[in-house]
Amino acid sequence: MHFSTKTVVASLLVAATSVQGHATIQPNAAVPGSSYYGAVRIPHGCGEVPTNNVTLLIPDGFLSVKWESQFGPWAVTTTTKTLNPPVTGSHGESINSTIASITWTAQNGAHILNTEYYDFRFSGALPKGNDGDVVYFDIIQQCENGASYLWGQRPGQNLTDNTPNRTVSSAPKVSLFLNGTSIKATAGDGKSGTTTSNQSSDATTLRAALAGAGASIFAAAVYFL
Repeated sequence: MHFSTKTVVASLLVAATSVQGHATIQPNAAVPGSSYYGAVRIPHGCGEVPTNNVTLLIPDGFLSVKWESQFGPWAVTTTTKTLNPPVTGSHGESINSTIASITWTAQNGAHILNTEYYDFRFSGALPKGNDGDVVYFDIIQQCENGASYLWGQRPGQNLTDNTPNRTVSSAPKVSLFLNGTSIKATAGDGKSGTTTSNQSSDATTLRAALAGAGASIFAAAVYFL
């Protein structure tokens, strides 16, 4: 399946003008195998109860994970996972472990009310893949009363979670677009793929479009929320 730059940008602008009631990943489209700078957007608290803890579960193939430095009310903790077999990084290095999750925990009375939103920023390297591939980012939103949301359900999936007082809803996603070129690689394998000759120029054009559209998404979401 192939998508033009115009198609991708149009879909991004639609997303920018829609009111989001779910946890999302912004921006929600990117070039496969590229560096990704994004944010977990929590659009509200838990009804009348504030949110005080948010965990981002890092998907397989998303490497070189970092998070925005937090000097204020949110403390950051992480977990790691072993990669077996190891994968090859962008500079030819062997990567044996990676970040498995990032958790932001409120400190000193901080929280997200139902009338507020908050962006938790992070970055990493997206897996290589094909036009239309999707990378899902599961999120756990914890509330002060012990209830929680698991934003982790895939289309067509009947996900169950036995955690008490937990609501399951759709997982945020980032769609991968290479603007009509084809790439032969298994998503998440960390290895180079083969591409058609117009990949470089098309990818550059798309990156520029994504940068502008990403800014529109953030601006529109702030306006509507």
